[in-house]
Amino acid sequence: MKFPERSLNLLPWIVATAFVAGIVHVVSVLMMPAVAPQDALARLAQAANATPPTQGGVTLLDGDAGAAPLPFEDPAMAEGACLFDLSKGLLRVRASVDGEDFIGLSFHSGAGRIFHAMTDHSAIKGKIDIVVGDAKQIGALETEDAEAAPVEEVRLTSPTRRGFVLIRSLAKRDSDRPRALERVRAVSCETFQPAQE
Repeated sequence: MKFPERSLNLLPWIVATAFVAGIVHVVSVLMMPAVAPQDALARLAQAANATPPTQGGVTLLDGDAGAAPLPFEDPAMAEGACLFDLSKGLLRVRASVDGEDFIGLSFHSGAGRIFHAMTDHSAIKGKIDIVVGDAKQIGALETEDAEAAPVEEVRLTSPTRRGFVLIRSLAKRDSDRPRALERVRAVSCETFQPAQE
């Protein structure tokens, strides 16, 4: 048997092996978030238990390499996080911005996926006011407000009942880091129940 004939006999085996390896790779990548013991929410919950949150409910995240709950983050960013559980009520996130210093908010589901993000450029009259709830909670709020004056808050529907808000503020220079941390500290995250009529 000549070499070209032998290689043609091996071709189906090579294709089948590559196909099975591809399926195993795709399935393992897709299953990783579900089976990972330390997802982002678990690491942030650990950080929140280790470090008392600010008066506004924000947990400041340590930027030291190796100790940070979220690795590979930009060292120029001062960061904080608010964890939420919508079974306890709606979440209201408030911040004041000055228009000169960057502050960004990203809203994550329990699995860590971003469902909304905004920066200080989205502020209305120098204020950020966001209410996060599940579909039922937001629907109830909108029903209550159907006859009232228009609201100035942004309302977000979270795809999961548990999740977190990541707050970032830019320190352009090392000397700006204390001010960036103060901007993160000044953000308020509060759980509340809507007013009952």
